[in-house]
Amino acid sequence: MRSALPTPRLTEAWWADAAEVLDETLDCRFLRGLADGTLDPEVFAGYLAQDVHYLRAYEQHLAAVAAGSTGDAAAFWTTASEGCAAEARDLHHRRLAGSHADDPVHPVCAGYLAHLADAARQSVDSGDVSVLAAAVLPCFRVYAWVGERLGTAPVGHPFADWITAYGDPGFAASSARATELVEELARRADPALRGRMARAFRQSVAQELAFFRMPEQLGQPEQPGHAEQPGEPV
Repeated sequence: MRSALPTPRLTEAWWADAAEVLDETLDCRFLRGLADGTLDPEVFAGYLAQDVHYLRAYEQHLAAVAAGSTGDAAAFWTTASEGCAAEARDLHHRRLAGSHADDPVHPVCAGYLAHLADAARQSVDSGDVSVLAAAVLPCFRVYAWVGERLGTAPVGHPFADWITAYGDPGFAASSARATELVEELARRADPALRGRMARAFRQSVAQELAFFRMPEQLGQPEQPGHAEQPGEPV
């Protein structure tokens, strides 16, 4: 009888482990203002400027995962990388309209990028993209989850294009496929590698929370020693 039970999914265990961080994410001031349309457009533009910095690097990490994959997996990650570039070019640049095009990288964004770069270095050193794949997965999962929770934006909503992009069923399908591919990698990994994958995933979820909190800091002078840091992975 026990053998007939479904095998627990590792990626779902990682997601459940991050439940507290995810609850904080959905409750952050930025997403609440985005959902009800009260968010200051300048704050949103500042967020998008940082997202462009992020997406330019994220595109390359997706391409690296594709290069270390084969068959359908390689095709999926390649398409995701190309879509990431298109997103930065179209939605973000149209929204920014040059107003924040020269914004420097915020320390929170830099911290997320450093985390992804570390995962990429691990993949290069080991010749295995599993840790990097786990690190890039939360961008899919968290945004698809947030998009689902925000629901459909009413006609005339000032941020309808953003909400629609991440609440789109096609993006949800991409998130599900990315999850399946990372699940396959985790299943094949030995315990040590699987542990590194879980930690990379958990840290990326924490970085997503920090990124959504970052707009509250934009335009404020940074206090030495008081830059917000995401929670340590469990």
